[in-house]
Amino acid sequence: MFIEETDYQVVIGETAFKVVAQASPEIRANAGMEAIEEISGYLRPKFDCARIFSARGAERNRQLLMYACDIVPSEPDGHGHPERALRTGSRLAEESPGRNRPSGSANRH
Repeated sequence: MFIEETDYQVVIGETAFKVVAQASPEIRANAGMEAIEEISGYLRPKFDCARIFSARGAERNRQLLMYACDIVPSEPDGHGHPERALRTGSRLAEESPGRNRPSGSANRH
C-alpha cells in the first residue's frame, strides 16, 4: 500500500498517531484508501493516479505521502468526530443528511 504503518509516526502528531495506532489494520487500510481517493479526486484530471499511488518505499512522492497520512486521522465519522471514525471504522455519511460532502468518494473534488 502507498501508506506504510511507519509513515504515520513521522507525519502526524502524537495524539493523532495514538488514534491511528488503536485502529485495526483493516480500518487503517480503509482509511488510507479513502485518503488516497480524496487526493486522487484532485489529481485524476491531469495525472495517472494508479501509477502515482502504486509507488512503494523511496519511489513515493513525499508530499503526497504527507498529505495522505494527514488526511487519515481527520476523516470524520459523519458527526464531526474524526477520532471515533478511525477507532470504529464507521462511515455515517448515508445516515447524516446534513453533511455537505457527497457520500461517494468518486465525487470528492
